Amino acid sequence: MNLLILFGAMFVLFVLFFGTMYLNAITPISDECREAYRNVKACDSCILHEVGCGFRDAIEYMKEVKLND
Repeated sequence: MNLLILFGAMFVLFVLFFGTMYLNAITPISDECREAYRNVKACDSCILHEVGCGFRDAIEYMKEVKLND
């Protein structure tokens, strides 16, 4: 019985994981978000220009740009 519960829980986790991947794949990304991400990754206005922009820095900058618009 415990084994059945374990397999059931694993099945639910797999379904949630692959369902989330599928939904992420079919969700369109707006051109504004793509452009903002490209600008941040290019470090056009990144404070850490010498060391490069990390993912966290890119997200913070995108939040600032969104709040300023």
